[in-house]
Amino acid sequence: KKDLSRNVLELNASDERGIDVVRSKIKAFSQTKVNNYPFKILILDEVDTMTYDAQAALRRTMEIYSSTTRFILMCNYLTRIIQPITSRCAKFRFNPISIDSTVNFIKYIYKLEGYDINSDIIFNIAKLAEGDLRRAVNIAQVIPNLDLTIDEISDMMGCIPTNNVELLWKNIKDLNVSIDDLVNISTEINKLGYPMKKYIQILSEVIISDSTITSFIKGSICKIISDVDMKLNIGCSHEIHILGLILEARTFIE
Repeated sequence: KKDLSRNVLELNASDERGIDVVRSKIKAFSQTKVNNYPFKILILDEVDTMTYDAQAALRRTMEIYSSTTRFILMCNYLTRIIQPITSRCAKFRFNPISIDSTVNFIKYIYKLEGYDINSDIIFNIAKLAEGDLRRAVNIAQVIPNLDLTIDEISDMMGCIPTNNVELLWKNIKDLNVSIDDLVNISTEINKLGYPMKKYIQILSEVIISDSTITSFIKGSICKIISDVDMKLNIGCSHEIHILGLILEARTFIE
């Protein structure tokens, strides 16, 4: 076991993301002799947060020491990894964890800790986590200690209330609501500080489930939403594009 620990190195690239880490820790580990095992294992989490120079240095290290060291790289966004690294790796994509699996894991934790928590609360924790088990555990830790309701936890976590998005869609459809009013609504939405990518995702779900509009209108507005989502990904202004989305959606209602 001691030999095994010497042959495995785990780093979080979001904490140690510069080129110096690659040149010192990673390179030094890769250069050391293998003890009683066919190869060493380097586990690097959140590689997509590393700088371009650090990734370039990492690529070179991977080339030189691939015969003695296996590199396990984890990331949230594959597009942020440079192509010379992605081309050298076998890619494994993992889906978000299901609500049932998250519920069972939270129940297991509460049982070990001696907490008796309502099953509805646990189910809502799993929904809030959206497939992120680490987030689910963090939420689960807060509830017994602070004695908060799930609505209070949801608000504290910055979750977007669906009724807020539904109200926006209702105002877009209501032709009695003027363009000036829609501009003011857009301004208020931005002031709330919600993550806009998540906000427009919920908006698309609300629109798709609306039985009062045609499939053509749904598809047209969802195309606008996808364009806005792409622009938000590359760092465009939230205020301008959310307002543009609202006003363009209104044109299909009129």
